[in-house]
Parts: sequence; structure tokens; C-alpha cells
Amino acid sequence: MEDEIDMKKPLYATEEEALAVEGDIYKHYKGGVYRLVRRGVKHSETMEIGVLYEHLWPHAHEFWYRSENDFFSTLDSGEPRFKRIIQS
Repeated sequence: MEDEIDMKKPLYATEEEALAVEGDIYKHYKGGVYRLVRRGVKHSETMEIGVLYEHLWPHAHEFWYRSENDFFSTLDSGEPRFKRIIQS
């Protein structure tokens, strides 16, 4: 079954990812500020699990989707793509 969890591996890749909850505020490495709206959102075509996040500043207010792997990833420099700045 495609949605089965491998009980031999951690559910989340990092502690940051495991502790992320809806409502937390994140700063993107390029400077934008975002609110994590929903985790576990499925992409309609690929069935990839992702997050829905809300752009708060500095551009127009919009909602975005990104895979969880990408949202919680780190750059080649070791810096997180999105760093939690306020925990709800």
C-alpha cells in the first residue's frame, strides 16, 4: 500500500519538521515571511505530500503549495530554506 509508514524509519527527516505545527511563522532564506497553514496536503496529480503556506510579507498576500521535503529542506550552505521564527 502506497500510504504505509515504514516503522523502522523516523516519520520526519528532522526535529524541525517533526515540531512544525500549523500557524507557525517562517522566514524564507530570501527574506519573505510565511505562515504554515496546513501540513499533509496531497498534490492532485503526483500524490506528493506537501504543505500549504501563506505569504505574509513583503509581497502580495497569496497561498502557496510546496512539497514537505522541499519546505523543510536545507540549502547547500546548510541554511534552512524556511526557518521557523515564531512557534504558535
